[in-house]
Amino acid sequence: MSDYRTANQATLHGRSLGDSDWLQHARASLVADVAARLGVDGTVRSGFGCPVCHAPRRGSSGKRLPVSVFAGGMRWKCFACQCGGDAIEFVAYSLTGSSMKGGGRGTFQRVAEWFGGQGSLPVVRRRAPTDTAALRRPPAHEVAALWAACHPVTSGGEHPLAVIDRRFLSSRGLADLAPVIERDDLARFAPLPESAPRLEWWAPGRCQHWRLLTRAYEANGTLASIHARRVTDGKPKTLWPGPAAEAVPSALGGRFSASRLLFACPTALAVLRGEFAGPVRAILLCEGMTDWLTAAALFGVDRVKGVDSVAAEPRVAVLGAASGGFQALADVLWPNPDCEGWVCVDRDAAGEGYALQIAAALPGRRLRRIDVSALVRRLSARGAR
Repeated sequence: MSDYRTANQATLHGRSLGDSDWLQHARASLVADVAARLGVDGTVRSGFGCPVCHAPRRGSSGKRLPVSVFAGGMRWKCFACQCGGDAIEFVAYSLTGSSMKGGGRGTFQRVAEWFGGQGSLPVVRRRAPTDTAALRRPPAHEVAALWAACHPVTSGGEHPLAVIDRRFLSSRGLADLAPVIERDDLARFAPLPESAPRLEWWAPGRCQHWRLLTRAYEANGTLASIHARRVTDGKPKTLWPGPAAEAVPSALGGRFSASRLLFACPTALAVLRGEFAGPVRAILLCEGMTDWLTAAALFGVDRVKGVDSVAAEPRVAVLGAASGGFQALADVLWPNPDCEGWVCVDRDAAGEGYALQIAAALPGRRLRRIDVSALVRRLSARGAR
């Protein structure tokens, strides 16, 4: 494990910047969020207008706007002028026409003020609890109805879809963990398309490919939505509720908002609801449904085998989120003062972006970085004893 805070100090114009500086939080902003606040046209799916060249579209015959976002929404590139960067550079170009490096002190000052900082003075801005009532979610009774119609991950049968389901679990190293996934009700398989509930926001045809489902919660533990993983080849790999069989990556892209939602194991759900009485050793934060499901099942496996290991007491609460969900962490009440924060994301550009989102949502909290593959190997070895 490494100390994520000390490993991510930043320097700009000769100034060392710590966790509480406004720049640390600005670096974790999503490009789509700053574009919306700036009034720039576009969405994640259609692209955005370029703050540098202001090209009307990506190519002479295309319809998409020139700017695409990548690295988990943390970075952007214009396919017309080839400029790009992070959310800070997007704001700098939009406000001043210059980059942070090329614009000098005046650009730095304007960008700092826009993000709510005070130039070179570090400022801590704590977010007030979010009014999630303003975020549109699917009807709660319909979410519950879809979940009730799903099948346990250990269900057998020779239906072609059941065979595909089992093959997917095996391909992701989850087959041996299926009893834990079922016992803790971490995920279920979708009903067959012909027996699926008729919901406006979840067409039965989705159950043909996006079959592995889990529940998503508000920061207070209220059931809010459903998230699905595709088990066959093709894209998109994941789905949120929406009127069409397309990915809804955030509140920008669909009828219902998928932002500020968390996946939770039983211990984590009790923490969110303020119902967990025992000490919690750490809250483990994972990106993506599959990594969260793996970690949640592995930390629960010892309670099946009766093994006295890291997952016994005190417990580890495993929370997960998709892109845009980590902002909900700002509203999570931690169970005990000595509870640690562990960040478990991939060590690539997207993973670094997710780690920054987590750090921005938890200003001042000490976080430790855990390698995904190393965690899986260690917990798998302990659970197999």
